[in-house]
Amino acid sequence: MIRWDVARTHHAPLIARCMRPRDVEEIRVGWGTDPETAIRHALRASYFARVCFAGMEPLGIYGLSPVCVMSQTSQVWIFGTRYIDTHKLAFLKASRSAMQAIYHHAARVTNFIDAADEPANKWLRWLGGKLIVTDIDRGGRRFHQFLLEGKCQPG
Repeated sequence: MIRWDVARTHHAPLIARCMRPRDVEEIRVGWGTDPETAIRHALRASYFARVCFAGMEPLGIYGLSPVCVMSQTSQVWIFGTRYIDTHKLAFLKASRSAMQAIYHHAARVTNFIDAADEPANKWLRWLGGKLIVTDIDRGGRRFHQFLLEGKCQPG
């Protein structure tokens, strides 16, 4: 059973403790900090954020921060946990649900994805994401900028 809660700063240590080592390393390179600090920073910058659970296990936390109000574009961020790997179907269903919620707030979302993280890139393609800028160097690691577009359906 998938459960959504409004994301709060008290969720940051829970998500950070449950992250996969490869995701922790990506945060250290891409954000230049530890996961808990990065999550807290992302939450402070966001106008919408949710945390997802499969039963009692956290799958991840995500949110939106403004980029351009006029074009209905936001920056989307997500910090996943190791439970994504044990609840793959639940995560995919939650991802579809999250995209519907996102498109209530923004017509376009963008951010960067680790070029070497093939599972994450496959998931992004499954969601309909497009790469708009490739091979961006961040701390000696390659990232791509992506774009997801839908119809903004203010609720």
